[in-house]
Amino acid sequence: NLTVVHHPFSCYDHPDAFPGFDAALNVGYGGDQYGNPRGRGVTCLKHHWLWMMRAAWRRFPEAHAIFFTEEDYEYAPGVYGVLAAGLDKLE
Repeated sequence: NLTVVHHPFSCYDHPDAFPGFDAALNVGYGGDQYGNPRGRGVTCLKHHWLWMMRAAWRRFPEAHAIFFTEEDYEYAPGVYGVLAAGLDKLE
């Protein structure tokens, strides 16, 4: 099965909202262990992947494996067979 999922609050579509260019991103945040502030790009990526994983597992709770891809990836013709063989070895 192939299901296309679009992130409803992506930084691309909402660049001026959290976690994009949001002044509140570092309010009350003292930095990581090295004192670095939160970076917009990294925070955006983290929120994107967490949202996508949660959305996929909610949509397909019976699935034992989910293959995540992005729209700009290109795969070799035999990628499905390789993934299926790998999943067989896990079982």
